[in-house]
Amino acid sequence: MKDTLDGQAQQLYGLVERARLCRREMSDEAERQSLPLTDPARPYGVLVIEATRLLEELERTTDVLGEHWE
Repeated sequence: MKDTLDGQAQQLYGLVERARLCRREMSDEAERQSLPLTDPARPYGVLVIEATRLLEELERTTDVLGEHWE
């Protein structure tokens, strides 16, 4: 069971890193295209805000798992 959980934890950490990179790419592309990110009424701004929120939740989750796993 521990081996399975270790593998799943490693997979989750990898997916969080991938999400971090995707969020960064989305923000970079928005800057390149001069999209209005500060206007929450505009769709791309909402996507960036939600991507940031979800990434923060994933990071908190992995932090908690890491603390309890040790």
